[in-house]
Amino acid sequence: MVKSIMIYTLLLTVIDLLINLTINLLQKNPGGVILISMVLRILCLFILFPFISLILSYFIIQNKANIRLTILITSVIVYLLIPLIIYLLKSNNKGLLSVFIDLHLKFNLFSLIFLPYIIACIIAFYISNKFELF
Repeated sequence: MVKSIMIYTLLLTVIDLLINLTINLLQKNPGGVILISMVLRILCLFILFPFISLILSYFIIQNKANIRLTILITSVIVYLLIPLIIYLLKSNNKGLLSVFIDLHLKFNLFSLIFLPYIIACIIAFYISNKFELF
């Protein structure tokens, strides 16, 4: 099960990085923004996703057949943690709820932060099911 989660995490990260890079290039963002975005995505996805998945699979879902459910729940949890990470990294007077709302209402922020992750989750889950990685 750990192998499946790590393969899925690698697949998710690669797809997310490719989509994020494409969107950044289409929006003509400077190279520094693209590099920072890619490094943060790699760190967040490679640390958060396997950690949360393994905790969920160990404590809650101890059945190999339910690894798909673990992956889906973890995807939602990581999606909800992204605004918290951004809130902790930014130094401003906005509250967490304000950051969460801004990230969803401002299209340029949504397309840079959440859209690649959502699309990557869908594609990675489809590929994983198609090739029976779990």
